[in-house]
Amino acid sequence: MSTCRLHPRGPRPDDDLLTRAGAPDLAEPGDVLVGDADGVVVVPAERVAEVVAAGDQRLRMEEAMSADIAAGTLDRSWVTAALTEVRVAEVPS
Repeated sequence: MSTCRLHPRGPRPDDDLLTRAGAPDLAEPGDVLVGDADGVVVVPAERVAEVVAAGDQRLRMEEAMSADIAAGTLDRSWVTAALTEVRVAEVPS
């Protein structure tokens, strides 16, 4: 079993901050297991504070993004830049 963090731009298997790959028997006493319909993640005991801080930071970022979407002020210039980089023309709306 392996896990990866989900990201709007796709899975991020290279990011091990929130995941530990391997079979469930790799969990050690004191590790935290978090599961949902998508799977289970093992958080090593020594990284729990780091993972909680990263989760809090992610929550704040997503709340700010939601507020920008609601206000109609979300900066989507990165989309145009990414499409231009791969030579895809943006279709005018």
